[in-house]
Amino acid sequence: MPLLRSNWTKTVKHTNVMPRLAWILCLYGGIVASTSYGFEAAAPQKPQEVNVPIDISRSETSITTDIKITEHRSYNFYLNIYYKDSPDLHRVMRLTGDGSKYPDGRYGRPGIVVPLHVKVTNTSGTVVYDEIGNAQGVDIHGFGRDKDGYLSRLVGGVELRPGVYRIQVSTIKKTPEFFDTRCTFSIRWHPNTEPLAD
Repeated sequence: MPLLRSNWTKTVKHTNVMPRLAWILCLYGGIVASTSYGFEAAAPQKPQEVNVPIDISRSETSITTDIKITEHRSYNFYLNIYYKDSPDLHRVMRLTGDGSKYPDGRYGRPGIVVPLHVKVTNTSGTVVYDEIGNAQGVDIHGFGRDKDGYLSRLVGGVELRPGVYRIQVSTIKKTPEFFDTRCTFSIRWHPNTEPLAD
């Protein structure tokens, strides 16, 4: 079955990127990315999400990615924590907590809080976002095909107009409990929202 043509490509240099993950990233739309990581994939539609691997078990880990925004929207930043199967899900949930919340918005079981410093600058060097977000609890549970999946924690968000932006993400402290647990930093928008008016 031939893929639909699109003018979107993603360039990433990373040997551990799973082909299925690349396919999932290509299915949904809004962001074009190039990182310092290595594969190229042509997307059948505009991408909705960009994921960049990050090691949150060490302090002062830093990643940088450049993205091209094509629609004026509110974009959210998430920390995705992956599990391999049902037993691994229980292990990961002991680290992340769950999605329970009190009426005032606090997490009932926040898990191990992971502070991340996120900085977004435009091509002229102007800082449009510079915050430390505490990733805690679970906001999204994504499912794979073979009992694998991920738990997403909200880190922050920003309204961006079309253009090219550099996103820098740094860990503030070490969280050795996440050693050998695959994590990505994600930039995405909700599929049920419309672009913002200028």
